[in-house]
Amino acid sequence: MRIQLLILLPLLISLTYCGGGTSSGTGSGSLSAPTLTSIAVSPTSPSISMGTTQQFTATANYSDGSTKDISSNVTWTSSAANVATISSSGLARSVAVGQTTIAAKYVTSMSGTTTLTVAPPPPKYAYSNASLKGQYAFTITFISTTLLPCTNAAVAENCAPVPWYVVGSFNADGNGNISGSMDDPVDYIGVSNLTGSYTVYEGGFGDLFLNGLPSGSYRFVLSSNQSSPNNPAAEGQFVATGLGVSAIGTFVQQDSTYFSDAALNGTEVFRLNDGVSGEVGLFVSDGNGNINSAVAAGVGGSPVSLAGGTYSIASNGRGTLDFGGSSYVVYVVGNGNVILLSIQTGTSALGYAEQQATGITFSNATLAANTAYDFLLEYSPINFQLFDTIGHVGFDGLGNVTGGVQDECVTSGGSCLPSLNNTIQGGTYSVAANGQVTVTESTAAGTRTYIYYLVSASRAYLLNTQDGAVGTADLQTSTPSKSILNGDYAFASPTAVVWMYADGNGNVSGIGYDFVETPTGSVLSNVVFSGTYSVDVNGRTTLNLSPPIAEDEYIFDLLSNRESYMLGVTPNGSIVDGPVFLQ
Repeated sequence: MRIQLLILLPLLISLTYCGGGTSSGTGSGSLSAPTLTSIAVSPTSPSISMGTTQQFTATANYSDGSTKDISSNVTWTSSAANVATISSSGLARSVAVGQTTIAAKYVTSMSGTTTLTVAPPPPKYAYSNASLKGQYAFTITFISTTLLPCTNAAVAENCAPVPWYVVGSFNADGNGNISGSMDDPVDYIGVSNLTGSYTVYEGGFGDLFLNGLPSGSYRFVLSSNQSSPNNPAAEGQFVATGLGVSAIGTFVQQDSTYFSDAALNGTEVFRLNDGVSGEVGLFVSDGNGNINSAVAAGVGGSPVSLAGGTYSIASNGRGTLDFGGSSYVVYVVGNGNVILLSIQTGTSALGYAEQQATGITFSNATLAANTAYDFLLEYSPINFQLFDTIGHVGFDGLGNVTGGVQDECVTSGGSCLPSLNNTIQGGTYSVAANGQVTVTESTAAGTRTYIYYLVSASRAYLLNTQDGAVGTADLQTSTPSKSILNGDYAFASPTAVVWMYADGNGNVSGIGYDFVETPTGSVLSNVVFSGTYSVDVNGRTTLNLSPPIAEDEYIFDLLSNRESYMLGVTPNGSIVDGPVFLQ
């Protein structure tokens, strides 16, 4: 009997201290086991194409901060088995286009969920982490009343926020890891290191995490892919998903061949936007760190000469530049192609510069007869709607505007009212030897005056002198028709990223990720949509989507089968604009 008690004693001691993991901790010598607080299902809100699968993982989160993979201990379910089924191991298999909620239920009856979207057939090939590889320059425009100072401090809640721009460069290793640097003009102290990670899903969508920013979480869509999975994407567009922050950004692959002062060697055409108004102009660089002259035009004024300055570009593609009494950070994209960020105290402006073509004698004849240019004036970052205009304008090579049409955002009472199909009835233009163009349009809604600076005979930066909006104009290179819009396209607005397939016959389908801010965080809405489009003889294209993605109606101005300018027009007050790229 004594022997049996000695055998049981260690077991009784063990039970006293372990308590089976449910001890309240009130007795002396007892320990409290961590409790299960939540179950996370990953990946978060992925999309897959018809005929493909998605593996899900369930992770238990405990009160002491620890986690555990419980994928094999949960019950997996799909709320819409007609869209996707899911196996006991968490492998979802597509059945039909649509959406379903994937749930992982633990033995405690606690569940974790996420949304799975089954999209139309995939683009020409399946994207992956390897599709984002190399060095990319990026820009981010933040707008947040809680993170930024106000321009009007009289009543805090009525303050108009100022834009906050961040530019930088990151290296994507093709395996989901990010490293690089960035410049932030708020309390500017210089360049800072950047780390992060990313995941690319099959349709070219992905999640990007950048440490050190107010909203480190973004969703992006890749575009301008180079027709092979062995070649990385050339660029992408993304929006923020973090609490209380609106942000939109772009990234573009850099060419390290031009990471030196020689990247700027000639006449550079530039544009700048500070969120209220902008300016366009040019400066002359010598390839050795000197800016010899400059000229610029802003809202309401004629071009004026500016003082020259200096610049310096390091071997990583980042540099500094000064001219006209202003200082900028520079990130090189390619030969004569750079991103500019103003670092003046109390100001913030984002801009771009491109090298002007050589060997051209600019004159009225440069804008040749029987040619037409599509143009886009950028939104005001303050509220993403003030300066929206896209248009199509023709010139005759002799100084006359031959006609066209533009779609505009007209500000009224703080809201934006679309002025659609504003006919350009005529006008005049004059081209100077340096490529500066003054254009006066007579439109159905009144006179419009622009200053262009020609990058080449087929491209220009432009400024609306009446409101300070800046943008780009490009020669239309294709004869407009429904068949032009044919393939996989990517675009973004301040609250959504979209992949869209156009069939060349007036029909579209695709998937969009729409973000809505709530008091507890951003809600990510995956929307599978379809729609129709029509194209007029000028290339003006009306696109209607159901259900809507940010907007339910868009106007495109088709440049070619690879690119278009976009203006979202309904509902009123939610207007967005930007480029649309072929994937």
